[in-house]
Amino acid sequence: MLMAVRAGFLPQAYGARSRNRWQGSMLTVAEGERIKDIEFKLTPQSVVSGKVVDEDGDPMPDVQVTLLKTGYIGGKRQMTQTGGDSTNDLGEFRIPNVSVGRYFLHAEPQRRNGFVGAIRSSVKAESDRDETYVGAYYPGSSDLSASAPIEVGNGEQVSGMDIPSRKTAVYHVRGKVVGASLNTRVMVVSRTPGSYEAGYGDMLKADKTFDIVGVLPGEYLLVASAVDGRQRTVAHITVTVGNRDLNDLTVALIPNAEIRGALRVIGTDGSVKPLDADLRVALMPVDQTTLTTSVTTSNLNEDGTFSFPNVGANRYRVNAHSSNSQLYLKSVKLGDQEVLESGIDWSQGASGTLQLVMSNAAGEVDGVVRNEKGEAAPGTMVVVIPEIPQPDIAFLYKIANADQNGQFSIKALAPGDYRVMAPGDIDPSEEFDPEFIKKYGDNSVKVKVEENSRLRIQVAVGSL
Repeated sequence: MLMAVRAGFLPQAYGARSRNRWQGSMLTVAEGERIKDIEFKLTPQSVVSGKVVDEDGDPMPDVQVTLLKTGYIGGKRQMTQTGGDSTNDLGEFRIPNVSVGRYFLHAEPQRRNGFVGAIRSSVKAESDRDETYVGAYYPGSSDLSASAPIEVGNGEQVSGMDIPSRKTAVYHVRGKVVGASLNTRVMVVSRTPGSYEAGYGDMLKADKTFDIVGVLPGEYLLVASAVDGRQRTVAHITVTVGNRDLNDLTVALIPNAEIRGALRVIGTDGSVKPLDADLRVALMPVDQTTLTTSVTTSNLNEDGTFSFPNVGANRYRVNAHSSNSQLYLKSVKLGDQEVLESGIDWSQGASGTLQLVMSNAAGEVDGVVRNEKGEAAPGTMVVVIPEIPQPDIAFLYKIANADQNGQFSIKALAPGDYRVMAPGDIDPSEEFDPEFIKKYGDNSVKVKVEENSRLRIQVAVGSL
């Protein structure tokens, strides 16, 4: 893959679309071939700027302003950070290197010791509330649904994006953590769909209690994360904050466990095949937050066995991957139970033995992408997704970029019914949106992949 970088312009891979400038097309070069006249059409960088002010119109310094885009994790709409800046003494911010697209702006006031600093109000509510400056979305609401998106064009200077911040009633979340060390952090993380809010937190006190201040009404994950040497233990519960403080909550930390398993590769006749050296097994937590466990991987021993030494209480999906394009994950069992699609619920503690089976009979879809004139469309993104969306099973979703001749090849496909499409300029990970086929499927091609099948198709470029 080729990249072009120039000051004042956005870096871009050869053949990349504007919203996916890092995903370019592969150059297919034959032995002795010389490719000439390669062109890059660089996009001038855009800039988003503005001010953050309080209710009196006075500037607010040291406010973290974040530029957000919509993304999808496990089929759920999330806001992801794409840039940011802190306001200066005049309350001004400037975010450079912005590409074309639709964004949201979020301003978060300065935190004290990492946490929101609450200001005691002279107004007493039914629950002796606090008031503080809280995070706000442009043009000035703490609620994402009431925010306004910002459209950014090529080389555009988007100025005047002023965000007012106001004191708002906030509350305490108090309780204790059972089974924790003193090096334990407790946070609340919003569960509002698509929201972007930094967590509010507290370090556990000597009596194993916590008091989180500055929490807005809403539904949250209350997450406790304890670190003891190199081991990290995490637990979480769901809480709802209304118009009063939450008191006497209890979070119980469950000790991590070691999970063992084995993987074997079989052929279509059921015979056991040799293991590839780069085969790895991964545990992917379903409930991922700021402090919950991240993806964990394990190498295989020569006999195909593996182990995960510190598995925390959570829900997981299991995957296995290799550079061998003929392999696909056929079965995952926990004991006698098939859990490939359902995943594993270890929220009350991990236990059991995993048995994974991969087949060396994966399917393949090759083809060419053509535009509305019937011409080859080099650099076009091609997406393969299940006919029935299953965004929690990431390995069923495949992406490739057509080469300079409009040709593409997508391998390592598990048997099943799929849609193949070239949707045009989409947001990163948007293919995991359960509504993706409804939005972009008009020009899709339905395919049925079977073991060892190799299909060749023609795909028309879709339009936004």
